[in-house]
Amino acid sequence: MHRARVSTVAGKKALAEGKWLTVIGNRSVHSGDWVWTDGRCIYGHESAGGSAPVLGKRRESGVPLYVGGWHCIYQRGELRWLSKLPSVSYRGLLYLGAHAAYLLPHPYPRDKRQLLDADMDAYGNIFTLTGVYWVEGDLGIRPSVLGAVRVEKNGKEIASHDLRPYYGVLKNATFTSIITGGGHVDCEGNWGFYLEIDASTDGGYEGRKPGREMTNTVYYVDAEGAHPLFYEYARYNKNGFLRKIENFTGARGKKFPIHDGYYYMWNSYEPAGANALCRPERIILTIFTLAGDKVVTGCFRLGTRFTILRIGEGAYLLGVYHVTIQKLWAISQGWDQNPEEPYPQEWDEVRPFEDGLYLCKDSVMKRLVKGYCDTFRFRRVRDIKTWEKTLKNAIQGGSKSWKTL
Repeated sequence: MHRARVSTVAGKKALAEGKWLTVIGNRSVHSGDWVWTDGRCIYGHESAGGSAPVLGKRRESGVPLYVGGWHCIYQRGELRWLSKLPSVSYRGLLYLGAHAAYLLPHPYPRDKRQLLDADMDAYGNIFTLTGVYWVEGDLGIRPSVLGAVRVEKNGKEIASHDLRPYYGVLKNATFTSIITGGGHVDCEGNWGFYLEIDASTDGGYEGRKPGREMTNTVYYVDAEGAHPLFYEYARYNKNGFLRKIENFTGARGKKFPIHDGYYYMWNSYEPAGANALCRPERIILTIFTLAGDKVVTGCFRLGTRFTILRIGEGAYLLGVYHVTIQKLWAISQGWDQNPEEPYPQEWDEVRPFEDGLYLCKDSVMKRLVKGYCDTFRFRRVRDIKTWEKTLKNAIQGGSKSWKTL
């Protein structure tokens, strides 16, 4: 038996030390609680009566959020804005309990390495997944070194995925982009991310052989390797496509991890036109709980990162964060276009849920705040007044337990 700190609670299951444990006593367990466990179960019993209650000062709980560039607290079904606290540009919020808060560098990933995801365990260890936004074109190479996607624990690399082998997909390419997005990392060291490679040549558009070439390839990469989702290749000139290859294997049966046991699966994706080189952007998917219960089905953009927390029976807070990873597309307008099939009418009316914070109640989504959801994990904090002081210290560059990195 030993003590462990709970980070997430879902019914009779509680996440501690990176494992889902079963609560077998009648004790009410909340995020941030210290519990006794044997590595499988959480033990504890609360007496139904027979002794005088211990009175103490009631502490307000809430869920800290950083969305749309502002800090707020979700309490009692409403958002309370922390208007006296300044916003912090290009930072992502990571916290656990009332005494640990970090503002991690989280820049808009153009021409910079990008922090795809982050997590923190009960001992304060921070796990990060850092990707790239790499472009080679008329303006040169930005940034100069391609490098690798890195998984780190407290700044020390524990895994990586080399991106250099993906370079050179087209011979004599004049433009290449290698961009990552939609990442996931957890305290067990599991990780995954979307990877898109776009490339093109610039010769032959006016009719000279062999014509201009262009390709788009999308993978989902994890510790098991790179799983191809979409592949397109075309050779074309001003008269239309001379050759076009598509292989949209999608993600049949694949579970994409979110965090705390949540995951999503693709249902379908938008069709591509016969005279367009543009892989699907809109994906209809379903988010599930650890137990396999449906949370919501909706349309989202490819590579969206989700943050989720159960706040009641059939009710969830859902954060949506998306950055476009596609750089190239083409539409043929020449005289020898391919015959187009009628575009499915149902897709004309499908609009993706955009960036922001949503309340998901009984599988219906309502947007509460617009803008990037820059909170890596949603956690319920039991002493929100102490948390506000912790956050203020973090913004002002406080001590080692709460700081801006």
